[in-house]
Amino acid sequence: MPMSIRSAIREAHRADEETVVRRLLAEASFDAAAQARIQAEAQRLVEKIRAGRKVQGGIDIFLQEYDLSTEEGITLM
Repeated sequence: MPMSIRSAIREAHRADEETVVRRLLAEASFDAAAQARIQAEAQRLVEKIRAGRKVQGGIDIFLQEYDLSTEEGITLM
């Protein structure tokens, strides 16, 4: 008997996260062409974000100076 949508959601909500992630990783496979497209899109997005960061000021400069990975950044937050 097929599981109802409500039951499926309930089971997914209660599922062990590590088990679910391992199953999803096993299912997530891409051919070489898809991997190349994904890589190109990721690179394009990173370059766009980096280019935009160069022209921003104010709080962005402040946050770059006092990153949360530094003691000063954590203290300021």
